[in-house]
Amino acid sequence: MPSPTNPTGREAFLRDLETIWDDPRIRRLARLRAGDPEIAEDALQEAFCAVARYGDPEKIEDLRKYFCRVLINQINRLLRLPAPALVDNFENVADACQDNTWGQPLHEPFDKTLCTHLLVRTRLRRLVAHRAYFIREMPGRSHDPSRYRALIVTLAERILAASVSGGMGNADVNSALRAEYPEWFNELGCGTANAHQRFKRAREDVRDLLQLIISREDLYS
Repeated sequence: MPSPTNPTGREAFLRDLETIWDDPRIRRLARLRAGDPEIAEDALQEAFCAVARYGDPEKIEDLRKYFCRVLINQINRLLRLPAPALVDNFENVADACQDNTWGQPLHEPFDKTLCTHLLVRTRLRRLVAHRAYFIREMPGRSHDPSRYRALIVTLAERILAASVSGGMGNADVNSALRAEYPEWFNELGCGTANAHQRFKRAREDVRDLLQLIISREDLYS
């Protein structure tokens, strides 16, 4: 059998992993453990990516058992989230956020690109599904707290979508804040130091929100 550390072995490893991921019995296990088809699907995608990124696949004695263990861990982690709000059509919301980034040319190995897309799509789905919850949890730092909270969540969605095509820098975020809420971020009579603090706190709020839905393992994979 070819080694998973060479290109041919890597392709064989990913084919075996995809077969396990697509097995109806594995999918039934995910649905039974999760108790929710959307959480089950998210966990399946995250488990696939986690196993695909494994540094030394040769050390995995039983790929099927290992995948099941990772899958169950992912389900347990996802079940700690609040119950999702109802979304009529997530696909339309996600597509609107992505601004066609999924169609950009691929510059990374296929398996890494696939995992990146799956993870971003999963995080977007989670953020959209729990949007009302996250809006309630955000600090309201302006004269119109509801508007401020909603903007923070919207920017988090945009940053997640943009991460596939290179991401948004601080200047991009500041421009978006100013354009979407000029009454606060471009308020007449607001001193330079005060304006700087408003942008800084807003960026920190977006960062804190993203950290709620992105695990430490994802940040360093």
